[in-house]
Amino acid sequence: MGASTHNLAKLPSLCYAFLPWKQPGERIVILKAGEAGYYQTDFDGPTLDSDHATALVNKMNARLQVSQPEAEAMLAGSAFGWHVPGADPAQHNHLNGGNKG
Repeated sequence: MGASTHNLAKLPSLCYAFLPWKQPGERIVILKAGEAGYYQTDFDGPTLDSDHATALVNKMNARLQVSQPEAEAMLAGSAFGWHVPGADPAQHNHLNGGNKG
C-alpha cells in the first residue's frame, strides 16, 4: 500500500475548511479525500468575521464527525498531495488532543 492510499484510508470522504488567505465570501470550502484543491461553498459571506467563520467550519465538521487532525490532514493532502506526511492525521494529533469532534 502506497503512502497516498495509506493516508486516504485514515481520512473522511469530505470535510470543511477555512482558508484565511481568501477574501471574505470565499473562505469556507469543501475538501474531498483524494482530490486536489477544494470546492467553494455558500456558507461564507462578506460580513462574516474570521472567528465566526472558523466556528462554523468546526461545527459543520463536528456534525460530520471529522476531527481537527483529520481536517488538517485533508487540507494538507488537497494542497500538497495525498502522499505527503501532512496528509496523515497522526501528524496533527497535537490539535484538539487528537480526539474526534
